[in-house]
Amino acid sequence: MSRLMNVLLGSVLSWILLTSSAFAATYYVATNGSDSNSCSQSNPCQTIAKGISLLQAGDTLYLRQGNYGQGIRTQFFNIPSGSSWSNSVTIAGYPGETVTLQYIDLNTISVIDAAPTIAYVIFDNFIVDGGGVFFAGVTHLRLQNSEVKNTPLSGISTWGYQTADVQLINLKVHNNGNGDHDHGMYLDSPNLLVEGCDIYGNSGYGIQLYNGYTGRGIDNAVIRKNRIHDNQLSVHGAGGVTLNHGINIQFYNNLVYNNPTGVDISYGVSNAQVLNNTIYNNQLGSGVSLGGQ
Repeated sequence: MSRLMNVLLGSVLSWILLTSSAFAATYYVATNGSDSNSCSQSNPCQTIAKGISLLQAGDTLYLRQGNYGQGIRTQFFNIPSGSSWSNSVTIAGYPGETVTLQYIDLNTISVIDAAPTIAYVIFDNFIVDGGGVFFAGVTHLRLQNSEVKNTPLSGISTWGYQTADVQLINLKVHNNGNGDHDHGMYLDSPNLLVEGCDIYGNSGYGIQLYNGYTGRGIDNAVIRKNRIHDNQLSVHGAGGVTLNHGINIQFYNNLVYNNPTGVDISYGVSNAQVLNNTIYNNQLGSGVSLGGQ
């Protein structure tokens, strides 16, 4: 290939990248806005639905401070996909402001082998109070810098045959569930990342990897730099972390304490690595236990 051709191809690629970033838009929603507005920063929309209806790959929607009463659910909103992490769709609470939702519920499954219809979406800076976070039939979803609390069932759940590559980063997940089978996180999908989270006060495990929904492997999960503590102290049984049904699970640099049990490596696990964790004061069982089949 000639030097001139290399220069021309480089110029075309640069033009494509600059053009795509130039067309990325930012929209705004505020509780005192109006859906007849342009959804600009000075003229925000009022409803989340209106803001989401404008989004395309690369765009950002900011919600200004307030309690939005319900939440974000695919049953009501047609949430678009991004094309990559660098060209994602971002839905976020405005920086420095408190934005409360009842739930984030992305469920695109219509048949058992449905292909994912949502990908490369980032949720950032929300308080999810009372309804939890649910990802099903989606791929490349990220929830970060948020709080999930007071959910009657598990705080965060992932499941579905096509769900994969979910990232849960810098979250506070607490006081979720009403029984042994409700957890801070109930995760049933491969290629997970759980990083930098504070998980406490949940009625079941802080984190459970378990394929009770799909029966497939929860492979290549990375769980690191989290605090998992004070879960299920009022109920006998579990409470810390249980790792099941996966290949190449990595659990490292975590703090696990003040639970009934520490870390349980159990059913259908191979090549799991539990490294450089601090595990203490888990009252009813071992710090790390191996069992199951």
